[in-house]
Amino acid sequence: MKMMKDLRALSDAELLRRAEEFKKELLKATVQAASGSGGASAGTVRKSKRAIARVNTLLKQREGL
Repeated sequence: MKMMKDLRALSDAELLRRAEEFKKELLKATVQAASGSGGASAGTVRKSKRAIARVNTLLKQREGL
């Protein structure tokens, strides 16, 4: 999976920064979906949630090492 390869190459600080970016993206997409704007779909929300979960998983794995 290309995204996981890219994320694994990042340092912990960079992963935390990316997680914050994904969270901002998720908030924006959620608000757009709730307000009925055509900007975001359920797929965008789902992708953002999964990206956050991937980053959190990598951070937890590194924590155990």
